[in-house]
Amino acid sequence: MGNKSGFCKQYPKLAFASIFICAATSLLLSSERKITLTAVGDCVISRRMSNHTEEQFVKLIELIRSADVAYGNMEGTLHDKKGYPAPKGGDMNIMSEPFMADELKWAGFDIMGMANNHSMDYMFEGLFATQANLDRVGIIH
Repeated sequence: MGNKSGFCKQYPKLAFASIFICAATSLLLSSERKITLTAVGDCVISRRMSNHTEEQFVKLIELIRSADVAYGNMEGTLHDKKGYPAPKGGDMNIMSEPFMADELKWAGFDIMGMANNHSMDYMFEGLFATQANLDRVGIIH
């Protein structure tokens, strides 16, 4: 299976999130309360969402917000042109402005996965800036 302490040292936020989710689940299940998880796919956000009032969109946001835990895949980076675009063959580099992290929080997301083909689109600077922006709004990654 592997060295668990090495995993915790290498991925402390993921280890913390896993422990937190397990502990919260155990607590909730022991009190016979159900926990809800909403999971969506790729989050590629390039414009503000919080100003939309369309009925179907509002229902979707309410569904995400109503979950105990809401998870999405951060498909891209969040920064002000940090780093250089990674040389990629035929696949575009995705970058959104930092305030999109605020929009993800507004929508109700608690956790963003970052293990995908766009996390390093703007090299380490883009990755670290994305993590900092998610940290700034309290989204676990």
